[in-house]
Amino acid sequence: MMSTPVGRAPIPVTPDLGTGIGETPLAAAMRRFEADAGAACAGSEAMLIATAFLEMEVFKPHIWQDLAPCFKDDVNVPETVKLLVQCHLAISREGLLHVLGQRPTLDVADKAAARLLASLKPHVRDAMVVNWLNVDATGLHAMSTGLIAVQIPGTVFRCPLIGRTFAKDGLNLTQHEATSLLQSNFEGASSRTLLEAFADTTTHYFGMSAFLFGLAVGVDGSVMSGLDKNHACALAGSLLAALAGDRNSVTLRVPLARFFGALGEYRIAAELHEQAAQIAERRDAETALCLVMLPAAAREEQIRIQRGMQLRIGANRAWSGVYREKTGELHDSAMHMFKASYHLYLAGEAKAGAVRAAAQAQLLRLALSADVAQVYEVLVDAARAFGPNYPGISALCKQCADVFEQRGFPADAAVIHKFAFEQLYQMGMRYDRGIDIEALTAISADHQSNATRLLGVTRNVL
Repeated sequence: MMSTPVGRAPIPVTPDLGTGIGETPLAAAMRRFEADAGAACAGSEAMLIATAFLEMEVFKPHIWQDLAPCFKDDVNVPETVKLLVQCHLAISREGLLHVLGQRPTLDVADKAAARLLASLKPHVRDAMVVNWLNVDATGLHAMSTGLIAVQIPGTVFRCPLIGRTFAKDGLNLTQHEATSLLQSNFEGASSRTLLEAFADTTTHYFGMSAFLFGLAVGVDGSVMSGLDKNHACALAGSLLAALAGDRNSVTLRVPLARFFGALGEYRIAAELHEQAAQIAERRDAETALCLVMLPAAAREEQIRIQRGMQLRIGANRAWSGVYREKTGELHDSAMHMFKASYHLYLAGEAKAGAVRAAAQAQLLRLALSADVAQVYEVLVDAARAFGPNYPGISALCKQCADVFEQRGFPADAAVIHKFAFEQLYQMGMRYDRGIDIEALTAISADHQSNATRLLGVTRNVL
């Protein structure tokens, strides 16, 4: 007989679901529930009655006492019972539709499953993870809805795994544990791992596999040595295709970008980071609109969320710039780096200056060979990144103008000086406080003078 670790309640033996003599009260209740719910439609009175019946049965003291050792001591019992039944119901197609109600996404079921799994005692949670390596009894079951159902050790209940269930809100899987789950198989199908099965995104919910795969990818884009590289690449390719129809997920894109970056697929990595930044920018704009309508007490938390969003935008823009440089796209690289610097500055991130310096170097390299229109376009983002730092944007514009003059394009150099003059004028209007207007005026006049001089040179040449 196996001993129980000191200080831990034993995991109860899974009740026998047989019928007739010797059937436990929970087994009898579960058998009736599955028969009634299995014959009912989502949203029907019969489904409501079946669910309410099982909740009442599980809540009875003589039944709950057998389940209680699986859950943390401070759980809210009525709420946990409701989650337990709700999640078990969600493993069938009609049951899942019933749980979701009229909502078009899986968020309701995902949140419920995450809360249930987070309420398990650590040794029960660990037993679940260990079972994944048991080829004959992984506790994992394929659902007709394209999700995975996992057996909760010591109970007759199952819970769907969707997205949050893998992360901090739920099981909080490590990279090693996420890898072991991908290497495991569905119970009764030992010849095929989940990683292999997930490569066909038409057979399952791609958000689930993308979330799990993301946890199996390290911060450097690598996967653990035990994970089959060919199957990992096949899954990544399938997820990339599936994401083409998604316009909302930042979380699913970033690990995939790291994975492709580590493979040397820099253009794919750059595009994924850019998409993630664009999605975050859209959300940030929506949050900013809501901010003005919030009461003062709620604004502080919302501002904190916005800063986090700015950091996320900045990081993704920066990585897109890094990968664009590797593909030789200097224009796009510099543009993304300046955008990154701006958002990192708004987030109060100290690295904003270093990112801006890298962007400046990219822009000056671009000016050596590109036409003035490309440089001008990047300078627009540069001006925003410099904020009230008028000496900085002035110096950068002068450097770019000098490059064009040295290349023998005085008219293009004049365009850059004219741009600098206009930007400095707008800065004076925008940042009227904390700016030395006399110094700003002198620098502006210098750019205007250079533009006039260079245009004169152009006329003489003509």
